[in-house]
Amino acid sequence: MKMSSLLVPTMKEDPAQITDPGLTAMIRRGYASFSNDGNRLSLLPLGVISMNRLLKLLRKNLMNMSFQPVSSSLAYDGGISIGRGVIQSYRHLPFLLFEENNGEILLAGYSLDFYTAEEELKNLWKKLDILVTGIGIEVFSWKDVSLSGQRYVLGVKSDKGYYCSKKGLACLNSNCGWHGTAESFIPFTEYPNPSPGEMKEAHTPGIKTIADLCSFLDIKPYQSVKTMLFIPSSEKGSIVAVLVRGDRNVNETKLAAHLGVTDVRPATSQEIADSLGDVEGFLGPAGLPENILIVADKSVEGASDVIIGANKKDFHLRGACWGRDFHVHSMADLSNLEAGDKCPRCGNQLKDTHFTSLCEFYLKVGPKSRINDITYLDESNDSVPAAFWKGMIHPVSFMMASFRQKGSLSSLLAPFHALVTVPSMKNNEASNLAERIMETLEKQGCSALLDDREMRGGVKFADAEILDLPFTIVVGRGASEGKVELWLGKGKREEVDVDLALEIVTKNP
Repeated sequence: MKMSSLLVPTMKEDPAQITDPGLTAMIRRGYASFSNDGNRLSLLPLGVISMNRLLKLLRKNLMNMSFQPVSSSLAYDGGISIGRGVIQSYRHLPFLLFEENNGEILLAGYSLDFYTAEEELKNLWKKLDILVTGIGIEVFSWKDVSLSGQRYVLGVKSDKGYYCSKKGLACLNSNCGWHGTAESFIPFTEYPNPSPGEMKEAHTPGIKTIADLCSFLDIKPYQSVKTMLFIPSSEKGSIVAVLVRGDRNVNETKLAAHLGVTDVRPATSQEIADSLGDVEGFLGPAGLPENILIVADKSVEGASDVIIGANKKDFHLRGACWGRDFHVHSMADLSNLEAGDKCPRCGNQLKDTHFTSLCEFYLKVGPKSRINDITYLDESNDSVPAAFWKGMIHPVSFMMASFRQKGSLSSLLAPFHALVTVPSMKNNEASNLAERIMETLEKQGCSALLDDREMRGGVKFADAEILDLPFTIVVGRGASEGKVELWLGKGKREEVDVDLALEIVTKNP
């Protein structure tokens, strides 16, 4: 392809007000443009060619993993309409599908059961990790909680303000390398409290917050248990009381997943007053009405000699004990994992960080993973519902992560394998040789871009450095002698015979 007929708006300087180095590199190299409102990324020809190479690579790898391409199905019903007609026996599982939809790649899988699905997901997770690493992207992975149950994430380090950046957590111990989010699983040890004493009322006038309570009663936050009311959005009139240690915060995603609902929200002051009276700030688990479901975070299990609300204005209860003074209907990991907490892997402290997600997989937990719309005959000839999981790959995030890495863009994603540049198009021998080089490379299966623009050599050299393709062949004054300058990356340049240059480029795809 000739550069004179291609839109490649390279920039000498970094674009203003762009903090993401990946986005900066894409714009400077002419791969993309970004809207002034900061909401829309548009791929230009080089970006589209590079994206197509990435999509081809992803398709090839997915199909090697036994995924089958479909369209207009996964976004509609998760592939149920297809699976229902195909999956009849255990021999038809696993059944794996993928679909390209609005710039994303949707995934769906049907398995024998939850445990088999979990193992298959872990295997897919590892293979994608290897693929991403092969592209030259430094990745990390983790498992946490989602509304669907379990979520498996493959991500890259990011920063606040980066394109598609999300808040996460990382271990302070660089040798550990653990990453995760507030929804990640929390390892808790035994509740740090002394032997139980007698529960007594304490007058706490106007003391509604944990900070004020700790100051007023001279206690530490972990010596108290907060009671918070939530409303499941799908259940009208239903109220759930959530118990969490005073130094922790309820994670609404974990709570919704535990309750098996799509969403939860904190109860309003009016809803609290309508249900329990004027006791906001003094809520506690002891003596709550029977129609209120009580669930506890794992941090509360075994609580002894703690402070709880008395469900009475201006009063708390001291010396409350788990199992003696209050009971719960269920318990789960319901609180945020936060900076300062212990790393789930090595026990060191966690710090705040940011990440960009490359792909996620979602699997409902245990029996919930079954999907009754699709059944199969097992080895005993019994009809059994298949387990189901879904996922999503973000190609744009892949591209952005590639451009954030130090060094050249991976040759797997580069839009052209080589740039053939002619400093002066007035040099007929050079321009003719450059044409022949481009044709030879393309016949050998190596895509080439010919810079045939009527511009000064300095401008062309500057663009060649900005584009930073795997190889650059400069055809200049040595053309009459069959000599070219070959750029091999990392600043390495040497004058070689044209035949040797072609051999090096074609043998290093």
